[in-house]
Amino acid sequence: KPFISINCASIPSELFESELFGYEQGAFTGAYKFGKKGLLEEANGGTVFLNEVGEMPYPMQSKLLTAIQENKIRHLGGTKDISLNVRYISATNLNIQQILDNNRFRRDLYYRLSVVPIYIPPLRARRDDIIPLIRHYLEIYNKQYGKSVSLSKNVMKKLIYYNWPGNIRELKNTLERLVVLAENNLVDDLDIEEMYKYNALLSDEAVNNEIVVRNIVPLKKAQNIIENILVNKAYKETGSIVKTAELLGVNPSTIHRKIKKGELKLETTNHDYKEIIYNKSR
Repeated sequence: KPFISINCASIPSELFESELFGYEQGAFTGAYKFGKKGLLEEANGGTVFLNEVGEMPYPMQSKLLTAIQENKIRHLGGTKDISLNVRYISATNLNIQQILDNNRFRRDLYYRLSVVPIYIPPLRARRDDIIPLIRHYLEIYNKQYGKSVSLSKNVMKKLIYYNWPGNIRELKNTLERLVVLAENNLVDDLDIEEMYKYNALLSDEAVNNEIVVRNIVPLKKAQNIIENILVNKAYKETGSIVKTAELLGVNPSTIHRKIKKGELKLETTNHDYKEIIYNKSR
């Protein structure tokens, strides 16, 4: 059966309706002489894939909702309804809060589309996939460029703990770059530092669950820096001292005490913590 893929982010908003629903002869200036079928009609009996559906123009969302509910469309400039029998698959990189923002995406359309929701976690949340993907793309690019490049253990470790904000696309491009630029068959730390001198891959934030030491500092100072980073990072994620303490495996009173002593500086714009301290001291 037909499979029609529609990238909702690539169609200009003024052309969206005519592209999806089609149009009749003379519907607008520049229209084909005999009119044109829309993409939904082309997929009749088959499947429509609405990629980047979260980028669909807001006015168009209500029209798509009607088409899905009624299983009917009408050409732009037409007067007759055309029956549809279409399976809809949609994809978006918006999170659930963005999807349920009714000013950006209609909730009724979301609930109409969301029959069998499938969440695909980012690459950083499924690190077990990274090594097989590295091997896969190394094999592809070694064959493509006639090379036999492999990675040292330290380089593999950097790739495994990097957060991959660009997900598999970024991983794929990274492996191709390593193969293309490698001067030797084994890529080691020095090679990757030269290749990624200005890249986030070598920044402190690129390493997850590790500590990168660049300079020697007194142990007490280092401990204080680490505590501040961890507490603030956990607080930004949880928004609560109690939950922060739970996440870090310490007692909330420990965090309160360190803040009162000036050993910890909580980076927050709200007054929740100040009120807790004020009430406790009072």
